[in-house]
Amino acid sequence: MLSFGLVFFAVSLAVGVNADEGFIARLGFDPDILAITLVAFVLTGLVAHRHLALVVAVVLLVGGANVPVAVALELGYDPDVALAALFALVTVPFVARWMDG
Repeated sequence: MLSFGLVFFAVSLAVGVNADEGFIARLGFDPDILAITLVAFVLTGLVAHRHLALVVAVVLLVGGANVPVAVALELGYDPDVALAALFALVTVPFVARWMDG
C-alpha cells in the first residue's frame, strides 16, 4: 500500500507540474514549489531505490516530455512519444504484478 501511495504522489506531482499555471494557481499552489517538490522526491528515490536505472529512465523521460515542441522536433523526437513511454514505463510493472496474482 505504501508503494501505491508513493507512486500516486509522484504521478500527482508530475501532473501538477505539467498542468496549466493558471489552473494550478487557482488551486492555490505555486508551480515552482510543485516542481521543486517533484525534483526532491525523484532525488530521494534515486538515493533510496534499488533500481537506479529505472529511476534515471523516468527522470530522463520526464525531462524529454517537458521540452518545448520546437526544441524536441529539432532534436528529432516527439514529446508525446516521450510522455507515452513514461506512462508505459511506470504502469507496466504494476499491470504485470497484478496479472501474476
